[in-house]
Amino acid sequence: MNQLNSNSTRVFRWGGEEFLIVLPKLSKKALLNKAESIRNNLDYTLQDGSRVTISLGVTEQKREESIFQAIYRADIALYQSKFQGRNKSMYL
Repeated sequence: MNQLNSNSTRVFRWGGEEFLIVLPKLSKKALLNKAESIRNNLDYTLQDGSRVTISLGVTEQKREESIFQAIYRADIALYQSKFQGRNKSMYL
């Protein structure tokens, strides 16, 4: 089943150019595979020659933490992805 079409998946706009995708009950490996699939599907070149890419921050919510703590960690991973050359998926 495509996880972005799952009934439990939620997608939110989170800030100006950022989005939050919640994929419940996925392992670290499955999360990274999904992130890479999204990244690869959104990597293309426009007619004017400019390239469209996406940087992703990926994490899992730990049992003892709030969703906001997990989002904060994903945000840190996102900025690591941007600072390490963009167009990457980083897990933290």
